[in-house]
Amino acid sequence: MSLIRERAAGAPNPAIEDLRSTEIFSDLPEPDLRWLAERMAVLNVAAGEVIIHRGDPAEHLFVVLDGEDRKSTRLNSS
Repeated sequence: MSLIRERAAGAPNPAIEDLRSTEIFSDLPEPDLRWLAERMAVLNVAAGEVIIHRGDPAEHLFVVLDGEDRKSTRLNSS
């Protein structure tokens, strides 16, 4: 996951309003949203770019603020 770490270094924090607009964070009090925002980084990802692979350790939480995510599974053809 070094790609994520490299991109996150120096990236801006998400706005508290952006976090509040997501269902999972919508009921959090302002101090908790601020705490989260200070520890998160915005990661801009191009369409079709892979950010995590099956089996990767769960080192990060990804929150989609704009756009869509897609899960795909590649089957081995033997």
